[in-house]
Order: sequence, then C-alpha cells, then structure tokens
Amino acid sequence: MRLVATSLACLLFLTAKAFPQSNWQKVDLPTLGISGSSILNSVTTSGSLALSSISGDPFYKAVRSTDGGQNWENPPLTILAPLKLKSLSSSFLYGLRPDSNFIMTNANQGVSAWTVLRPSVNMTLADVHYINSSPGQAWAVGDSPYVAITANNWSSAPQIVRFSAPFDSVSLTSVQFFDNSFGFVAGRSRKFGSNASVILSTTDGGLTWQDRSLPDTCGTTPLIAVDFVNSNLGWAAQTCGTSATVYKTTDGGANWVPQYTNPLFLIFSIDAVNSLYAWAAGQFGVGGAIVKTSNGGGNWSVTQPAFSGRLLSIAMRDTAYGFACGQSATLLVYSPVGTDVADGRQNRPGSFELSQNYPNPFNGQTRILFTLKKSEPVNLTVYNILGQPVKKLLDETRPAGKNEVSWDGRDDRGISVPSGVYLYKLSTLGEKQIRKMVLLK
Repeated sequence: MRLVATSLACLLFLTAKAFPQSNWQKVDLPTLGISGSSILNSVTTSGSLALSSISGDPFYKAVRSTDGGQNWENPPLTILAPLKLKSLSSSFLYGLRPDSNFIMTNANQGVSAWTVLRPSVNMTLADVHYINSSPGQAWAVGDSPYVAITANNWSSAPQIVRFSAPFDSVSLTSVQFFDNSFGFVAGRSRKFGSNASVILSTTDGGLTWQDRSLPDTCGTTPLIAVDFVNSNLGWAAQTCGTSATVYKTTDGGANWVPQYTNPLFLIFSIDAVNSLYAWAAGQFGVGGAIVKTSNGGGNWSVTQPAFSGRLLSIAMRDTAYGFACGQSATLLVYSPVGTDVADGRQNRPGSFELSQNYPNPFNGQTRILFTLKKSEPVNLTVYNILGQPVKKLLDETRPAGKNEVSWDGRDDRGISVPSGVYLYKLSTLGEKQIRKMVLLK
C-alpha cells in the first residue's frame, strides 16, 4: 500500500509540475452561437487576423478575429467554410472545401466571397500550399502517389509528378514550400510496410523527390505532422498508437534527431516559428495538450489548457501570440501573461488575482487566496480534469482586497473526492482565472 501511495504521489506531483498554469485561454464560443459539440478543424493566422473553420454545427462555419484574438465573430459565409486553412497574408487565405474535391481561396479576410477552384486531379485532396497569390503558384497532395503543380491558380490542367517505388503507394497529408524550388511533403507509405510515415523533399519545384523519412517506424498506422522553418531546419512529430515522438533536423531531413517522447500523447499538428521556438498540439489523456520548446528542442514543456478537447490544429503568429483549436468547441488563444485575450480585456497586475492554493499537493484541507479590485459578486468553483463541476466554494459578493476560502476535498454532496488533479476557477462579472491543484490521499 505504501508503494502504491508513493507511486501515486510521484505521478500526481509530476503531473502538476508538467502542466503549469499557462498563457493559453479558451474562447467562449457558445456566445457566438457555436454548440459545444462542434469541431474546430483548423486555424490560421496572419498579422492581426485569425480564422478557424468549424464542423458539426451541423453546417460548416467559421469564427474570425481581426484584433489578434481579443474579440471574435461568426462572419457571414455564402458557402461552406474551408478545411485545412492556411494564409499567405490577411488578404489571401485558402483551404479545401469540405464536401468535395475543391480548393477555396479568399481575398476578403475570410468573409464571404470565397472562390472555389477544382483542379483536374484524380485524387481526394488532403492539403494545398501557395507561395504567391498572383499568378498562383501552388502544390496539392492527397491520397494518391503524386503531386499536382500549378503556376496559374488551377486555371489549366496541373502538372502531375508521380512517385516511383518504393513510394508508389504513398498517401500524403501535408505539403509545404518556401519558394519555387524548395519544398516538402509528408504522409504514409509502404516503404517499410503498410505502417510507415514518409517525408520527401524537393529542390527543383517538385519534379524530383528525395527520401527524408524519419528513422523509426510504427507497429500501427502512424500520425505524422511536419513543419519546416527553412529548407534545412524543421521538426516532425510521429505518433504510433498513443505514443508521440518529436524529431528535429538541421540538414533538410537528411538526419533526424529525436528530442521528446511521451507514451500517452497524440500529436496532430506542429508549428515552428524560428530556430528556437516550436509548438505541437494534440491530446493527453482525455483533454487537449500542447508541448513547446523555447531553446531549439533542448527542453520541452507540456501544457494542458483547462476545459479543452482534443486539439487538431495550431498556428503561431510569433513567439508571443498564437491559436489552437479542436474538438468540443475548443478554440484557444496564446498571449502574454496578464492579458485576458479570450474575453478582450486587460488584467491589471495585482487588481484581480487568483493565487496558487496552499498546500499543494494537499491532503485534508487547502487554502485558496484571491484578490479583488472592488467589492463584487464572485464565483469560485472546483472542477475535475474533465471540466465537470465538483464543489461550489463561493457564489456571493466579496469585498475588495485579499480574500480566502478553504476546501476540504469534498464535493457538493459532502462526499470525499478521489486523489487527482483538480481545477479551480474564480469568476466575476468581467474577469476570470483558472489554476490547478493536486489532492493526494
């Protein structure tokens, strides 16, 4: 029993240390008429613009911010919102139409006026990448072993470059180019059998391709996410079953070095900003999670934002601002500490603050301190890691200044809750903060 308790204590301590309070905040989408069961498929950002596509509402929609994520709207769309969103600039966005084999482009910051294009290709498209909007140089990939190339925005039949053995049965999921010459594609191949990821690179615009695949293969069908900063530097995340590994290359994929492995992580998207900063998003346990490096991969830290579903897409504008989205109507905004971006308000340091509980981890009772800038109604509630309410600690008016409340580890029915990680959220009429605590029995 002592061994079990000690192991549990170590696990919970590491969990608490691994998932610190972060800069990620969730946008309240129900206020925009988006149901909680909706899936946000992808997100893109350019300058102050951010756009995310939504399915399961039951129609495809989109949400948009034009001020860096402080305020959001459900823009009017005359057609379905595209999937796999990307952007060259705030005035040129593009993606794939969800109900057919079409490419969509937009020059109006994501509002109506989407142009629908249908390339002459015999495959189900999975990704497209533009390097300029005029004349429209782009590449498209999908579930067939070839790359479609256009120089005129698909106005004529594209050039088709087919892969030879052992990549003649490849199914591609992503494509990325930096100019007319350098580019990469990624997906799955039968190079080592039916369960191998593949990365290929080109230096001549896609006419010939070199194998740049990861050194390790999966025993199950892999998930692969790749993002390059330039023609030499890039990161790739491969998930085998429920175990993810992040790799880095500094020579265009000729060699890959594993940097981070988590046996309980699924990674669906990765975005590298420069040679030091990279983020990857996916799922840890039952919720969304994000892993980040700020020193070129020397160290990686994991954040599990409160009340988030599985994360499917991440897009970082720079090292200070970014966005992630996924299941359960999850849209997250990453911003500097002290900025309540999701609600469009600025928190004045010291005026509204929810402190870390003490002791933490705790057994029996713990103290929660918070500071208010004025006397106002507050709600302080404890949630489990699934986001379900456990105990309402406060729902009353409290005075300005420092306040304190205790929790004895019991729910609203007076029943002791099990050991684990819990969230506590302090809300007023205009502000809110969330922290994590660990109950250890």
